[in-house]
Amino acid sequence: MILLLTACTMQPGTGYASLDEVLLDVAFDPTEARDLGDGLVLTDTGARVQFQVLELDVAELRVEELIGGVTFSEQDPPDGYSLCHNGHCHADDGELVDYATIEAEIGGGSFETALSWPIDGTIDVLAGETLTLSSSPQDLPELSLRRLSIDVTELRFEGTVDGQELWASMSGDALGPFTLDVDRSAPEAFSLDAALIFDGTGFDGQDPPITLPLPIPTMELR
Repeated sequence: MILLLTACTMQPGTGYASLDEVLLDVAFDPTEARDLGDGLVLTDTGARVQFQVLELDVAELRVEELIGGVTFSEQDPPDGYSLCHNGHCHADDGELVDYATIEAEIGGGSFETALSWPIDGTIDVLAGETLTLSSSPQDLPELSLRRLSIDVTELRFEGTVDGQELWASMSGDALGPFTLDVDRSAPEAFSLDAALIFDGTGFDGQDPPITLPLPIPTMELR
């Protein structure tokens, strides 16, 4: 699984808001229970995956508005979902789905890009990298932001699973919930610090032999 984390640093401001800085941290950080050290992780089925190459090409980072959609209560999840907490619900197929995506699904809503920042180059995930996507203050109009989206043009993996060589190349959108209202009720300036964390669980749920290609996992915010 890929975890997408964000933090907003707020300070007093005027008008709607000013976005002062946008950062993206990319790192390989397996959960303690799975981390065997030196890029070696343990899957939920007991397979040992050795990550030798993990590279990422990303086209852009987007913050999206939800247009339309229907809200719901955590205590009363819509059909097909259960156990709603921390911005996600568990779908019947086992997938974790963020609230905004569910609201769009049940209400016929859609997401539109409100802000975007291009990203160029190849990121070595195992080495880790912090990208400064914007350092010039940007004045924002009134917005209701509900999702963070990263356009993954290619994710490349090389390594072994239980000693057998494996390589893969995948692409797709990685999504995570993000809630921020920009309006006159709380005028502020802020910086956006997003983190794209590979926690080493991307091969979970599969008994060897691993089936390829693997999908780009849904990202989580916490």
